[in-house]
This record gives sequence, C-alpha cells and structure tokens, in this order.
Amino acid sequence: MPPYVTPLVRQEAEDYARSKGQRVISFALLAQAQNGGTVAWDLEAERRLDNVPGPVRAMAKVELERTALERGQATVTVALMEEVKAKYFGMAAKG
Repeated sequence: MPPYVTPLVRQEAEDYARSKGQRVISFALLAQAQNGGTVAWDLEAERRLDNVPGPVRAMAKVELERTALERGQATVTVALMEEVKAKYFGMAAKG
C-alpha cells in the first residue's frame, strides 16, 4: 500500500482486524474489510459452481473466495476458477 494511503485507512483496518480477532493486517484482510468480508460471483462462475458435485461444492466455494480475497479481487471469475482447478487437480478447461 502506498505510504500516503496508510493514514487514511489505518484506523478502519485496525478496527476490522480487531473485530475478526486478527493480529496481523494482510492484503487479504484489507480486501475483506473493503468488501465487507464478502466476495461477489460472476454469473457464469456461479453457474459453474452449481455443476460442482454437492459434497465438494462448499469446499470449492470457500477456497475460491479465499483465493480471490488473498489476491485483492472482489469477484470470483471463471478465469480464477480455472486457475484454482488447474492448481489442485492439474486440469484446465479445454477450448
């Protein structure tokens, strides 16, 4: 974060971290604070999530949202889904 921005968000970030029981403020935590702790989903990404088998769907959703927050992204996209799928399963969508 640029040094000139720090004073503008410091108190809010520290308050949010404290409310979540976090002692370290990371970019992921800042993204959570900025997004109210939530991540939006692209419509197509939501449709694809619906195709994930039920027993795995909740885990996949948590991992995708966690990855988006860690990267400072406010939205889960199909591209992110493909990246995570390739990372964990060595697969990517074909053509």
